[in-house]
Amino acid sequence: MIAALSCLLSSCSPKPISGHVSVATPAGADVTLGAVQIEVISKGDADDFITQCQAQIDRKAAALKAAYGEAKRNYDAAARVESQTQTAGTKAELKLARAKLNDTAATLKAFPTANDYFEGFFPTPIEITMTDVEGDFTIDRPKQPAKVFAKAQRQMSGSIENYFWLVDLPATGARLILNNSNLFTVPR
Repeated sequence: MIAALSCLLSSCSPKPISGHVSVATPAGADVTLGAVQIEVISKGDADDFITQCQAQIDRKAAALKAAYGEAKRNYDAAARVESQTQTAGTKAELKLARAKLNDTAATLKAFPTANDYFEGFFPTPIEITMTDVEGDFTIDRPKQPAKVFAKAQRQMSGSIENYFWLVDLPATGARLILNNSNLFTVPR
């Protein structure tokens, strides 16, 4: 009787989820990412954070657009002055205004990035685990709706690539693969 009850209870408990973390390079190589912290977090907490973060992103985008507008007005004014009085001083002012305009345009074009979304994201995890050297991990399935959050970095020749995942936990015991296909993408 006790053995049958134990078996029944164990079959009702959620099965752990196994997973793997890797990224594909532009050249098509698959790079396994070991020592990546995998966090199981409440779906509600994750959704609330993204909603709040989007409001901050929108405010910063508005400020960047305003800075671009100001730089454009300054450039146009410097161009008008330079076209009327072509002196070394007006040429220097035009060059400086053009550089400022180009800088603000580049900043606006590159905003936002996944880093902008997750720089202040420190969720309260339900569970934490790490990938092994092969990029594999196992987590327990929580009883409430949850997401998996992971972030990783990879050193490139002259830069660092950052990767972020915020994905729903699969409803079944399917293997959870974190790769390029489910990286967090910035809403545009």
